[in-house]
Amino acid sequence: MDAPQESEEGEKSMKNPKEKTYDLNGVKYLTITGMAEKLTCNPQTVQRKVAKKKIRYMRHLNKLLFKEEWGDEYLESLVVAPR
Repeated sequence: MDAPQESEEGEKSMKNPKEKTYDLNGVKYLTITGMAEKLTCNPQTVQRKVAKKKIRYMRHLNKLLFKEEWGDEYLESLVVAPR
C-alpha cells in the first residue's frame, strides 16, 4: 500500500484513497472519508446523501469534495425545533 507523498508545501497528494482532505487552489476540502468522519457515519452513507442531494458537494477530477461548513449545514438541517 502506497504511503501518501508530501509536496513542498507539506500537503499530501491524493494517491491514497483514504485521504481525508484535499487542497484545491489553497482551499481545504474534505473527501468522502473526511466528511464521513465529520458526520460520524460510513462513507457509503455520505455517498447516499450526495445521490439524494441532501448534502452540498462539488466534483473535481471525478472526486466528490466537501467544504467543512457544508457538513455543518447538513447537521443543522437535522436539528428538530422544540415544541
